[in-house]
Amino acid sequence: MNLFHPAAYHRTYAPGPVAASKADADTAVGRAWLDALCADPATRTRIVRGRSYARSTETTELSVSIGQHSFHYRASWQGQFGSLRCVFDEGEETWEERGRGAVSVTVDIPCMPPEQWREMTAIARALPLKWAQLSGAAITERLLTETERHGLSLLPSPHELYVTCGCSARSKVCRHAAAALLQAAQVLDRDPLVLLLLRGRAAMDFLAGVADPDHASLRRTFRAGAPVELPRVSADGAFARRHPSARPPLPPLPVPGPAASVKVALTPLPGVDVDALTLLAIRMAKRAGGVLADIVAEAGPDRQPAIGAPRTETSFEAVAEQAQRRLGSQSALPGR
Repeated sequence: MNLFHPAAYHRTYAPGPVAASKADADTAVGRAWLDALCADPATRTRIVRGRSYARSTETTELSVSIGQHSFHYRASWQGQFGSLRCVFDEGEETWEERGRGAVSVTVDIPCMPPEQWREMTAIARALPLKWAQLSGAAITERLLTETERHGLSLLPSPHELYVTCGCSARSKVCRHAAAALLQAAQVLDRDPLVLLLLRGRAAMDFLAGVADPDHASLRRTFRAGAPVELPRVSADGAFARRHPSARPPLPPLPVPGPAASVKVALTPLPGVDVDALTLLAIRMAKRAGGVLADIVAEAGPDRQPAIGAPRTETSFEAVAEQAQRRLGSQSALPGR
C-alpha cells in the first residue's frame, strides 16, 4: 500500500511558449486532449482564437492539482475537481511594468466518480500487461483505448470545463482559459500521467489499485489528496490470509508431568570398605571443624577477618597454617 504523499496531488511545471507550428501537441495523448475539447464548435473557436494569445504571452506559472471547490455555479457537482491553473504576464517589457499585468486563470474539471475508477481499474487489471514496466505515454494511450472500448471516457468534454478568470470576458472559455488548455496539451506531451490527476487519481494510486484489489483508492470513502488510513491488520494476519500454508497444523504441546528422579548406583571397588571410608570422612570433618573453632577463639575478635575483607597473610593463611600444625601433631585416628 502506498502512503500519502502530498507531491503526488499537486504538480508544478515549468511553462514554455506554445510552438508556432501548426500542431499544438506532439504526442497522441496531447492530441486526444485537444480533440476532446474541440468536439464543441464554440469551444473549438475559442481555442483557435486563444492560440495566438498563448504564443505571444509569457506563462509564469503552471500547476495541476486536485481538491474540493464550492463555488455557486458548481452546486450541481458535489465531488472533487482537478484544477489546471495558469498565470499569464501581460505587462510591458520594462522592469517596472513587468508582473503588474498578471492574469490568473483556473480551469476546473470534475473528477470521475469512484464507480468509474473501480471499473477502469478492473479493466486494467484484466489486461495481460506489466504496468510497472510501461512508460507513462504507453500507459495513458492504452487506458484511453480500453476505456473508450468499454464506454468510459478518461478525457473531459467541453461542457465539463469550469473557468475562473480575472478578465472581463463573458464567454465560458476566454482567451486565457484557451491558452491554459493549450498549455495543458504541452504538459500532457511531457507527462501523460497527469491526465489521471486531472480526472481524480494520482498515478501511484491508480497503479497501486491495479496491483492490489483492496487498495484504499478503490473504496467509496476515498478522498484524493487526503491521508490514507493505515490498515489495522497485523502483517502476520495479512500474509496468512493471502498465502495460506499447505502444511498441517502442529500438534499441541504435551502436558508437563512430574520431574523424573535419577538414582545412581555406585559399585564399590574390591577390597574397599565403603562404610569405613564414610565414617572416616565424618570424623575428619568434625575434627577439622573443632580445630578451626579453637583457633578462631584463641585469636580473639580483633584478629578475626571481617566479612568481605581482603585475603591477607595474618588472616586466613595464618589460620590454615595453625590448623595444619595441630592436625599433624595429633595421633592417628583410632580404628573402628
